[in-house]
Amino acid sequence: MTARYALLAFLLMLAPPAFAQVVETEDGLVQIEGLLRRTPQEIERLIQEKSPGTNLSSGACAAVLKHELGFPDAAVIRHDRIEGLPDSLQGPPITLLLLVEPEDAERVRYLPVPSDSTGVVQEWREQYERYPMGGLAYAIQKHVGYPDGRSVSLPEGMPDTFRVLMDRGAEFLQAHATEEDRLRALEVIRSDRDWINRSIAAAVLTSFPEEDSTWWALTDVIRATGPRDFSGTEGIMALQSLGITHSRPMDWRPATETLRAIFDGTNLFAVAPLMQVLTRTEISPLLAKDVLGDGRYVLAYMRSPHRSLRAQAQQFLRQISGQDYGDDVQRWEEWVASL
Repeated sequence: MTARYALLAFLLMLAPPAFAQVVETEDGLVQIEGLLRRTPQEIERLIQEKSPGTNLSSGACAAVLKHELGFPDAAVIRHDRIEGLPDSLQGPPITLLLLVEPEDAERVRYLPVPSDSTGVVQEWREQYERYPMGGLAYAIQKHVGYPDGRSVSLPEGMPDTFRVLMDRGAEFLQAHATEEDRLRALEVIRSDRDWINRSIAAAVLTSFPEEDSTWWALTDVIRATGPRDFSGTEGIMALQSLGITHSRPMDWRPATETLRAIFDGTNLFAVAPLMQVLTRTEISPLLAKDVLGDGRYVLAYMRSPHRSLRAQAQQFLRQISGQDYGDDVQRWEEWVASL
C-alpha cells in the first residue's frame, strides 16, 4: 500500500493545476473535488482503516465517507465510454469523487424535517408495501418514456423481479394521475418525513409536467430532509426524465434556495442531472448569483479531463451566464468568482 500512496503523490506533483486532484489508482483515473485540507492518500488510508478493500473508485467509498468518517456528503460517480456518443465527446473512463469535508458542513443544508408522518398513504399502500430501494426509479423511466417512443429496458444483469416491479410501478403511476393524486403528492413532499412516501410522491408527480410546482417539488425531494432520506433516487430520476421528455422554459425563482443548497453540496449525486435539467428548461441568467454560489461542484465538471463531463458543465454555464467561454476553465472560474 505504501508504494501505491507514493504513486498517488508523484502523480499529484506532475498534474497541471487545473487537474490537481486527478489521480491514478489501480482501478483507473479518479477525479477528486471538494478536498481542500486533506490529500488523496490520507483519504484512502482512512477509508481502508474503516473498510478494508474499499478504495477511492469504489461505489462503497461514498458510504464510508458519509457514515463512518463524518463527511457531510460524498458521491462516487463512474463515467465509462458512452455508447452512441461521438468520439469528440468521449474520454478515458474516470471516477468522479465529489465530497464535502467536515469543516465545510454548513454547505449541506437539508430541508427542515417534517414533524410527523401520515403513515402509509391508503391509496398508495400496494406500491408502498412492494417498494424496494431504487426499484421505483425504473417505473418512473418507463412511465415517462422517451421522446422518440423507444421502450425502456433494464440494464443487463438485472433480475427478472426488477422487471416485474418496474411494470407494476408503471401501472400504478398510470392509475394515479388525477388532480387529487397531484395535490396529495405535493402535500406529502411538504409535510411527510417518511422517505418512501416522498419517493412515491415524486413518481406520482411525473404525470404533471405542465405544472411548474411539479418541478419545484422534485428539487425539494432531491434536497432531502436528512442523510437518511433516500427519496433523492426517485427525485433525480423523475426530474431527469421530465427534463428529457417535457423540457420547456421554466421560472425557477421559487426554487432558488433549494437549487443553491444542492449546488453547494447537499446532494452531490444530483449536480450533473440538475445542470442538465436547468439547461433544458432555460434557467434565467438573472438567477445565477442566487443559484451558483461559489460553483465549486459545477466547476468540477468543467475541470474534468473527461470530455462529456466538461460538455455538460459548458452547456449549463452558457445558459446560466449568457456567456460562452468554451473550454477556457480559467475564464469560467473568473466569471463565477465575479458573482
